[in-house]
Amino acid sequence: MKSFLPLAIRSLLFGIAIFSIPFLYKEATLGFRPGKLVGNLSQEAGFGISPLNDEVAKQLRQPFFYLGQGTQCFVFESLDRQVVIKLFRRQSKKIVMHRTALACQLAFERVPAQTGLLYLHLSKTDNLLPCVMVQDRIRRGHHLPLDRYAFILQKKAELFRPAFFEARQKGVAIPLIESYLQLAWIRSHQGICNPDITLSRNVGFIGGQAVEIDFGSYRQGVGDQTQEFQRSAEKLGAFLEKYSPELLEEYKKKMELF
Repeated sequence: MKSFLPLAIRSLLFGIAIFSIPFLYKEATLGFRPGKLVGNLSQEAGFGISPLNDEVAKQLRQPFFYLGQGTQCFVFESLDRQVVIKLFRRQSKKIVMHRTALACQLAFERVPAQTGLLYLHLSKTDNLLPCVMVQDRIRRGHHLPLDRYAFILQKKAELFRPAFFEARQKGVAIPLIESYLQLAWIRSHQGICNPDITLSRNVGFIGGQAVEIDFGSYRQGVGDQTQEFQRSAEKLGAFLEKYSPELLEEYKKKMELF
């Protein structure tokens, strides 16, 4: 069957389709490509490289699959769903990347259990790490030589809201309340301030233990540690007041223990 569209219109439509491909690909992958990754997160050479143990080396030998992204990194989940690798994105301001590097180092040195951190690699290395396969959002595989990229390896956590609501439905939410308060107390008394506490986005649970999965805003504490704890705890109090007021009394009882 002959097309009744004039040649000029067909050519125009073809051109639009061709030039739309890069945009559509970017939208489908949410902007991920190896060229968007950064090699050195800090301006200080060799900064932020933790010891490589056998368990970490084993975890890095498996493939990883796209899970999500934030302003600082792309996140991929391991095949066994036990860990995530967070590959840092290139930022326009080096000072921002350096502050993130300092935050990661602070978390790893002082509160690794409270952040689920297993490994830091914030500067380029030579012949230390394997090449890992990551699959992007459209299931396209990328083989990344990890020596070239800044990343962290972290235990995978269940996000705060679904974990809490499931526990509440089962009648076992009170231990999660206590666990979060313990997390806030330990971090604050390690001299760490977290100005960006958003329970739904930055906090999760691993085996019932509360962890701060996003610690990119960590800073060396300024001011009173008790005030920092109170500020962190009040985030949970506000959440309970809105979503589970029946648990506020239990929250207040737990607060008295600190």
